[in-house]
Amino acid sequence: MRPTNATCRTSPSPRCATARANDRTFPKPVGKRGAELLYRVGDLKKWAHNRPRAASGTTDLD
Repeated sequence: MRPTNATCRTSPSPRCATARANDRTFPKPVGKRGAELLYRVGDLKKWAHNRPRAASGTTDLD
């Protein structure tokens, strides 16, 4: 069974999982399939839109 438009499947790296675990604004999972958590696409888009962004010119591109 594939995720529907209402959910998004993720398999995060351990570093991403830790960052999300420390981010209280990250949406809660709506389900689980095996070891993978399911999230609503709209919730993820809203979270990504509201994330703080770094000021322009702060990235070191050496």
